[in-house]
Amino acid sequence: KVKTLDGEVVELSKLKGKLVIVDYWGTWCPPCRREIPHFVKLKEEFGDKLVIVGMTWENGASDARAIAKVKRFAEKFKIGYRLTLLKKQAEYQDKVPDFEGFPTTLFIDKQGRVRAKEVGYRDFSTLHELLHALDDEDTPPEKRTRSGPF
Repeated sequence: KVKTLDGEVVELSKLKGKLVIVDYWGTWCPPCRREIPHFVKLKEEFGDKLVIVGMTWENGASDARAIAKVKRFAEKFKIGYRLTLLKKQAEYQDKVPDFEGFPTTLFIDKQGRVRAKEVGYRDFSTLHELLHALDDEDTPPEKRTRSGPF
C-alpha cells in the first residue's frame, strides 16, 4: 500500500486481475532514466490491463523540492503512471528480497504474485516479453499470441 505523489492510495491487494510492474528507480540513476521510456511505451500498449507504480528514491529527500523534481521529470518523460516518493531505505530494502540496486523492477501477475525481479537496465524487448508472458498465462494456448519464459 503506497500513497502516490498525487495523493492516491494504491493497494496491491486491490489490483488482482491486472498485470503490475513495480519499478524502484531514481531521477539521478542513468540506467533508470534509460528504462523509463520503455515503461511509458508498455503502459500505452497494455492500457488498463497494466498498472505501473514507480517507487522513486531520491536519496531520502522527500521535501517539496524533491517532489517538484520528480514531477518535472515525469512531465518531461511523459510518465502517465503512478509515482510515489520513498523516504527511507527500509521502504525498498525491507520490501524487495535481496535488494541489489537501482533500477529494480518487479513483475506481478494477475493473481498478485511476484513472478520476476529484474535488476539493472533491461531493453524494451526483454520487458515486453516478460509482460506478454504473464498476460498470456490466463489465455488458452490456442489463443496465445506469444510464447515466453513462463
